[in-house]
Amino acid sequence: MLCVAYQMVPATWRRLPLETHRLRPGNAGLVAFAILPWACLAWAQPPYSNEMIFGGDPWRWPPHSTALTEFLRREIGLTAGAPFRGRVASLAGSSHDKTLLASPFLSQHNYDQITLVFTGNDHRLYGLWYFGIPTLIENNQFSSPFFHVLTTRLLTDGRILSTHSQTAIAKFDPRILEALGVGYVLTDAANDLGFPLRLQLKLDPYRSQFLYELARPNLGNYSPVQIHTVADAATAVKLMANPAFDFGKEVVLTDSLPDANWIPATKSRINVFRDHLELEAESDGRSILVLPVEYSHCLEFMLRSSASAPIEVRRANLEQTAIAFSRSVVGSIALHYGPFKHPDCRLADYRDSKALALSAVPRTK
Repeated sequence: MLCVAYQMVPATWRRLPLETHRLRPGNAGLVAFAILPWACLAWAQPPYSNEMIFGGDPWRWPPHSTALTEFLRREIGLTAGAPFRGRVASLAGSSHDKTLLASPFLSQHNYDQITLVFTGNDHRLYGLWYFGIPTLIENNQFSSPFFHVLTTRLLTDGRILSTHSQTAIAKFDPRILEALGVGYVLTDAANDLGFPLRLQLKLDPYRSQFLYELARPNLGNYSPVQIHTVADAATAVKLMANPAFDFGKEVVLTDSLPDANWIPATKSRINVFRDHLELEAESDGRSILVLPVEYSHCLEFMLRSSASAPIEVRRANLEQTAIAFSRSVVGSIALHYGPFKHPDCRLADYRDSKALALSAVPRTK
């Protein structure tokens, strides 16, 4: 467009009245200054001739299969009717751009474009989802405010800039990540935290990605026996932020459960289907399961038990689903909402966020 505009200048000039062709000494320099950039652009080589950068769309479709996607698909890829085996969280790129340390999502976005250029896969969003690999990330306009609070308060450092619709995970906190069902963590820097390195993928001579395996991800088998009942989200986050808080043994509820002699479940399993989950669990008494499933009033539970004691469902750890049962529980969990089915359930979630004062939760250091 700029070159076309330059070529039009002489023709436009010829159509001006004769008087305007007689340049006065006072404005001749101004006209020359105005025309010079157009002349430079007309003869300059286009800046986008570098095929590495502009030879194609880096956000290519379909994404390429890589050693990383093949490993993760084999280890945790979703298969209809098969057990949930955990998810992956990518921290890679959160400090890639030093000018965007206060906004790790933007830094990660820039980093992902580099990853795409060298591998044909972003290793974070659609590049993993295409191969059926579950991730710990939200990237849509309907993202949960509860998940947003957890990630911005517990999985990032200090006061960062983060939009509600896009998750930024920048902190390697295995205790929190495991509780959310994460079995693998992808980073762009090696660490010495003691977790086994399962794969190192070299992007270029200067960059690599490192995939670490966590020891005890929540696969639906967290069965706590100690209940903390709180009235607001700030208290819940403060409890969970304490390094001594053990998600496998403790749970934070915002609605109390009737007192019971809680014991750990002896068996639990979540099977994954395209439109629902199937849960089965057993206990020698009364137990609580905390599932790596986001709680919502839009969830439909079709559960049954061999015992006469009721099955009770609660919001757990602000964002997760807790199920209290006796002896056994089996059945399905599905998400249904829309204008003609459960039209009020999203508003009920909103009312929960207001009642728990989500917006008042301070950021952790």
